[in-house]
Amino acid sequence: MAGIVLLVFGGALPAIGIQGRLVTPLSLPNLAGVLLHHGGADAPVRAAGRDALVVAVLAACAAVAWRPRWLLPALGLVLLAAALSLSWVMPWYLAWCLPFAALAVPRALVPAVVVGCLWLGVGGVPQMPQLLHDAGFYPTRSPTGLANHDLEMQLVR
Repeated sequence: MAGIVLLVFGGALPAIGIQGRLVTPLSLPNLAGVLLHHGGADAPVRAAGRDALVVAVLAACAAVAWRPRWLLPALGLVLLAAALSLSWVMPWYLAWCLPFAALAVPRALVPAVVVGCLWLGVGGVPQMPQLLHDAGFYPTRSPTGLANHDLEMQLVR
């Protein structure tokens, strides 16, 4: 693996630390941070999202240990939780869990994946910032929101 990274990417590793600090306005951690009066997805809110994902993984592991036939729904649930626990999300992240939701029995995961797809799809609409402002939601007006926006603008330049 190290050889591939060296050959293909010149030894540069992905900037996971920077990616972990990026925030989209309609991500669940950002909305939770706003509701909890943090002003958005600050470091403690992002850590809580990671902790919630760990709980989902442990619950899925326990479910599969108890009922091995639940492997596909458990994988789908973990991948859905991963997509929804991230503070920086793109609509295609749900492609991670779609195959497992489609093949899983019982079908209980399907409604959650449909809602997640719709949510991330709405969040990915290019006109969303203007629509949020028109609705009176200004995610960059808090210190946390401004810091998140400044980081994104710094990386885009």
